[in-house]
Formats: sequence, C-alpha cells, structure tokens
Amino acid sequence: MKYDIAFLSVIIPAEMENEVRSKSIRRMEDAAIAWQRHIIAGIEEINNGPVNIINVLPVEAYPMGYKDATIKKYNFAHTEGASDINVGFCNIKIIKRIVQWCPIFREVELWASKDNGMPKVLVAYTMYPEFMRAISFVKKVYPDITTIDIVVDLPQFIALAEKPLSPLGKLYQQWSEKQAKKNIHNVDGIVAITKQMAQLISKDKPYEIVEGISTPEFPELNPQNDDNIRIIYAGLLHKKFGIMKLLDAFARIEESNLNLVICGLGEAEDEIISRSKDDNRIQFLGQLPREKVLDIMSGCDVIINPRENTGEYTKYSFPSKDLEALSSGIPFIGYKLDGIPDEYDQFINYPMNDSIDALAHCIVNVGKTCNKQAREKANRAKIWIMENKSPSCQGTKIFELINRIRSSK
Repeated sequence: MKYDIAFLSVIIPAEMENEVRSKSIRRMEDAAIAWQRHIIAGIEEINNGPVNIINVLPVEAYPMGYKDATIKKYNFAHTEGASDINVGFCNIKIIKRIVQWCPIFREVELWASKDNGMPKVLVAYTMYPEFMRAISFVKKVYPDITTIDIVVDLPQFIALAEKPLSPLGKLYQQWSEKQAKKNIHNVDGIVAITKQMAQLISKDKPYEIVEGISTPEFPELNPQNDDNIRIIYAGLLHKKFGIMKLLDAFARIEESNLNLVICGLGEAEDEIISRSKDDNRIQFLGQLPREKVLDIMSGCDVIINPRENTGEYTKYSFPSKDLEALSSGIPFIGYKLDGIPDEYDQFINYPMNDSIDALAHCIVNVGKTCNKQAREKANRAKIWIMENKSPSCQGTKIFELINRIRSSK
C-alpha cells in the first residue's frame, strides 16, 4: 500500500546550504542532517514516491547562534516531484520558542486536510517539542492519521558537554522533557536507535529499532602512498566523549609513522592545539563540512571513536559516526556501548579494557600496515552494513511498523 507521508524534519534544503552555513555562528548538526536525508530516501524508495517535507531550519537563535532574526518561508523540492515547505519563523532568542509552533501547525493542517485518497502518515524526527505538539494536534483533529516518532536523542540526555547548562538552558531542557512525556500518548509507533530507548519511552507502544543507516555517499578509498599510518577522529571535541583519553593514549605511542588527525570543535580544542604543537604527529583541522571530512577519512588507515561506555546515556546511544565508519571499509576502533547490539561485535575493534594503555595498544595493533586481519574485517563490515543497514532496509522497518499499527486498528 502507498501512503501519503509528511515528514517533520530539521534539515537544510540543498539550495540553501551555502547561505545557511555562512550565517551560522555555531556548529551545524551535520550527522543529524545526513541521518534524516538517508531515512527519507529509504522511506521514499519503499513508498515509491516522495514524502512531503515540513522543515524547520536547524539554526540556533539570533543573535548568538545565527545572523538572521527572521527565517522566511521557503518552498523547495528535495527530489523530483516533491513539494516541500521550509517554515518561516521569528528566530530571536526566547521569542523563537514561543511562536515557532504556529507555522508548523499551519503547514501540518494544510497537509492533513487534503484528501488524495491515500492513508496519511505523519513522521516526526526526534522529540522536538513543537513536533510533539503537532502530533497531538493531528491526533485530536484527524485521529485516523498514523503518527510515528523517530527518536535519536532523549531530551534528558541531550546536553552531554562538560560545560553546565545555563539556567535558561536547564529550563528549556525540562520543558522539552515535559512536552515529550505529555504528548507521547498521541504517538502510534516509535522508531528508536536502541531497544532500551524504545522501552524507556513507552512500555506498550509498538516500535522498530533503526540504530543507524549506512553512508552510501562515502567516497572511494584513497590510501596515501607513503609509510605514514593515519588515524582519524571526527566529531564533537567534548571531554565526556573521550577525546582526552585518545590524546593521552596517542602520547604513549612511540611509533613515529603513526599520525593522529582530528576534526571537529568543542571545549577540548585548546588542549588539542597545545598537544599538536608538542607532537608534530597530531594534525588538528577544526570543524569542516561533512563532505570534506568524508574525503579526508577516505585517505586514512584507521577511524576511531573514543566514546567510552560510561554513563546511563550509553544505553540510549548508537553514535552515527560508528555506522559511518563501518560503511567506509576502513578499520574502525570503538568501545562497546550498552546500546550497540552484539551483531556489530565482529566488525568493531574493541580495546581489551578501559585503560589508556589498552587503547594505545589497540591503535598500534590495528594501525600496523601489515595487519591484514583488520583490513579484512573492515571489508566484511562494509559489505554487511550496506546489505543490512541501507536506507531502503531501514525504510522497510518503518513501513513494517506502519503496517502493524494500521492492521491493529
């Protein structure tokens, strides 16, 4: 059966990419944007037609996070035959939170009220407060519309940086969590990245686990013709994500031909710059566009994610960078988080324990050019990921969930 699907998203329309990035004062959520584009593509492949995107531009508030105080409504088409809306809203801090729900509701109402003869499904990305309220509005006025919420982050675990939240930030986080709990009963089904997350959200709602999506646009590998071995970490440079442990482990490695490439931004930047001055094997590139990061990765020998299995949030986490790394065909080093299913264990190179020495040993062992076993594991991982975690495979899971929900009514 074909559905009329509306997707509440936070992406950047392709034709606005350069403008939005030039006006953004702070970092962009590139991984989240890629995740949404991949799952939308998967849904469209299974549904044999474009979804209707109702989009909120993923920019922070004026004046500290973005240069524009007003975001104008914009019509776009993310693919041929699509009719999408980038909602307009006042982007001034605090006011943004008060008024942003109005244009979202308006566009959802326009979509919901049009009868084209197909069953309607509203899919929302994350438990964004305005999206959760829009779901409740739809179920109240149009109870026959099936509602799906894709949850990749829980409001209570979003703020993971070392810096404490401001009083205003704490209030917003508390409000977001309250809105999620208040409106979750109007969600018909949940798509979560871990089983623990789905069960924490609701113990009785149907769900599917889509822990991640392969990266089909990963460039062809471009190994460098020299004796250097390049290990790369790309992501947030927050200490809670293990960047300091990675630096400490690398400092214990004596091999002069091992090099550490770091891309990203966060509170550890100054320490990384300082270490790179003392150790010319460390190269810090700062924050780069996702396409550039993927291109740099394609020329590296090892990808690493030093996030450790500490803290309750690891039960509700499957880092998107892990799926990206496993899609590359490049050996990947990471830790076994509680949210990572056992089926991934055969493809990830885990340190023997949580010590700094164990991480250093793992880097050296996997990074050796003679380590044929690590390269073969990486090739097997890429094949498995592309066959089992592709956009179409994950889109199929969402359709199975929709069909289960509709058949139970």
